[in-house]
Amino acid sequence: MGLGQATGITISQPANGAGGGGTVTSVSGTGTALVGVTVNTPTTTPQIVLTVPTAPGKSVWGNTQATTAGPSYTTDPAVLTLTANSVTASTVTAPALLGNATTATTANNLPGGLLGAIPYQSAAGTTNLLNGSTSAATVVLTQLGNGTTSAAPGWNAITGTPGFAVFSQGPTLTGTVTTTAISNSAAVTSLRFRTTGNAPTIAAGAGAGTTPTIAIVAGSTGQSGQIQLTSGTPTVAGVIGTITFNAAISPAPVAVILMPGNAATALVSTTIFTTTPSTTAWTFSTGATALVAATPYVWYYWVI
Repeated sequence: MGLGQATGITISQPANGAGGGGTVTSVSGTGTALVGVTVNTPTTTPQIVLTVPTAPGKSVWGNTQATTAGPSYTTDPAVLTLTANSVTASTVTAPALLGNATTATTANNLPGGLLGAIPYQSAAGTTNLLNGSTSAATVVLTQLGNGTTSAAPGWNAITGTPGFAVFSQGPTLTGTVTTTAISNSAAVTSLRFRTTGNAPTIAAGAGAGTTPTIAIVAGSTGQSGQIQLTSGTPTVAGVIGTITFNAAISPAPVAVILMPGNAATALVSTTIFTTTPSTTAWTFSTGATALVAATPYVWYYWVI
């Protein structure tokens, strides 16, 4: 006999064909038994014993096929273990899982990555991790695309080639600054455009006379300042002074404006002229009329 299957039981009939009792002569099972069948004393009072066979380890009973088939044991199946709102399995095959981002529980951790790692999308629907910088120097996070597609982010030093300048509030600029907004792609020194900086030097010429006293007043810069002169004994008209910048200026200034600083200077201002400044120096001179001997003169200059 098979559990849930057709069975056959043979019972002998009386010899004369009359009704009444009889004797079981045999008991047998037909079909595929789901359990083991054992028949004791089949010819007298039969005893049918159904025995569930021993199952293989790590197995499930049933039909695990895609088509109709008889039940059987499937060994070593992928078994899900559910504990404390978690799923443990060697392999989980499932259709796309849907969730509601507005009600889902906040994720406290992402798998993988070291201290300082930053997640980013390496492709559509794919998240990768950029490991934190291990450099002892300060670096900045940068990204470079091609005009259409972005590239993965990376770390770059704040100096070098290429370099990324990072300024604090109110930076102090020194040296040569390259900019397109001020000088048409040329290098511009801080001495030309800053109101502070190292003062230029000055040397007297023949137009200042013999043994003159000439100086750039403290606080002056290459861009603007004050010149003081006490003339000697001028004998000829000529260069009064040559002003040399503390550092070369590129491009060269376009002009110098001189303004008289006292009455004596105002009297001769119509005869004083400057040369076009170069990248390193400029001069100012008298015309046909010489300066007055032993006289204090003061000029304010503005280099543009």
